[in-house]
Amino acid sequence: MNNAGIFTTIQLNSNITFQANILISRDGHPMLMDFGNASLEDPILRFTQTNTRPSISHRWAAPEILMGTSSHTTAGDIYSLGMTILEAYTSQIPFPHRTDHSLFMHIVIEKSHPIRPQNSIPINSKDGEKLWNILTRCWSYDPKDRPNAETVWKEMKEITLENLKEI
Repeated sequence: MNNAGIFTTIQLNSNITFQANILISRDGHPMLMDFGNASLEDPILRFTQTNTRPSISHRWAAPEILMGTSSHTTAGDIYSLGMTILEAYTSQIPFPHRTDHSLFMHIVIEKSHPIRPQNSIPINSKDGEKLWNILTRCWSYDPKDRPNAETVWKEMKEITLENLKEI
């Protein structure tokens, strides 16, 4: 990893600014780091920060992290990666129709994951099932059932935007 990081601000939607820390690997690949620093620009409720623990981005956080039964793990990163891939294909944050307050119940209690966006990942497409399968495996409730990063990378390389168009 190079010592030099690239800091950039990404506007996800009108309410969220994401401070991305992009590091460049030795072989020249950009690597996103530090997802925990996403913040609302104009939150409805404002609270005084009373703890010094790292904050988490609930829409991207794995269930075990939301429950507090696990700290940062590679499996948790894979869950977040799946949410980030979904966001890249849909141009929407994960669970766009859910409020922040309902996420814990939806993810942890109901063990739900995002609904398949038919306009971005259509069923009637050559690669739609492949992509959705990768994502749902990344979101497996049991961290042991999630693929490793190499598997995600190998499978994602085979998916093209052209093959995500409806047949």
